[in-house]
Amino acid sequence: YIRWFDWDNIGASRASYQLFTGTARAPERFAVHKLILSRRRKSSKAKAEKDLRQAAVLLQLLLQKRPEDLKRVWAEAVQRGPSWRELLQGGTAQLPASLQEILKASGLFRGSGESAPPQPTLDVRIE
Repeated sequence: YIRWFDWDNIGASRASYQLFTGTARAPERFAVHKLILSRRRKSSKAKAEKDLRQAAVLLQLLLQKRPEDLKRVWAEAVQRGPSWRELLQGGTAQLPASLQEILKASGLFRGSGESAPPQPTLDVRIE
């Protein structure tokens, strides 16, 4: 999951301040990464909750400002297979209900396709 997050530097920004230089990754990739990570963390509930809060904030902003970028990255993650879909679905199910409704209304999640398993909370298959 980390390699996938690092893979896309499109949309990344480089910034320098005095002796420090850093790269800010594409926020849509970071949001999906944090949602997945929130489900993979087993040893620290506090860190998993922090990941989920970060993902929620970013998802809300991306739905307003960059919905197409979010759809592109989400579709890529979904296409990586059932375990990725399960992690995305599990993370999404932990988001506040109001954000889940906004995600559903956004069209980000569409009906289940032939290759997608049944989704009890949200279907994350994107056509």
